[in-house]
Amino acid sequence: MKKSFYLVVLLFSLGMNAQNFGFFLFNPSLRVGAAVPTQIGNTALNHFYTTPVGIDVNYSIFKLYKGEFNIGYSGASYRFVGVPDFTAYTRSTQSVYYMQLTYEVDLKKNWSVTPFVNLGAEQLRHQENGALIAIQNGTQVQLGGYLNFKLAAILKAYAGLSFSTTNYNLQDGVSEYVTKYKKSQALVFTLGLKIN
Repeated sequence: MKKSFYLVVLLFSLGMNAQNFGFFLFNPSLRVGAAVPTQIGNTALNHFYTTPVGIDVNYSIFKLYKGEFNIGYSGASYRFVGVPDFTAYTRSTQSVYYMQLTYEVDLKKNWSVTPFVNLGAEQLRHQENGALIAIQNGTQVQLGGYLNFKLAAILKAYAGLSFSTTNYNLQDGVSEYVTKYKKSQALVFTLGLKIN
């Protein structure tokens, strides 16, 4: 996670003084916020885990008019509170690397909304008292939007709401618990700052 953060900071630093490239504008921005993925549905992350507070960071690669193409990372650590005879998991860590398309729409003075769609590669790492015992990989799709408030020339505060769904590459099994680990669905609430 530290390497990912340093890479985002480096890209942001290099891009701050970049120029226009044809009809694409390389005008970097960085969104950093807290995220609360509230799990829903008949899934393992909803039934057997507490709701965590995670992080969400994304960086714009380029803009076209008010549209942006971003890359990002989100992560959260779920604490297992399931039935004792089910598994030895004590914690599961979710990491998602994603691509994001956004389009900002201005509202009244200092306010704007930014609908977005994300496509990401997710990894769910299951641990028992700090020891890794299982890994699941999956594909995540997320739809939502940000409500932005301009604080200064290059600084905005934002709140976000989105729906995410992930399908994991898990083998079919007879256990109902295996079925619950085949996907996850969540309403994700975010709060943070955007710098550009």
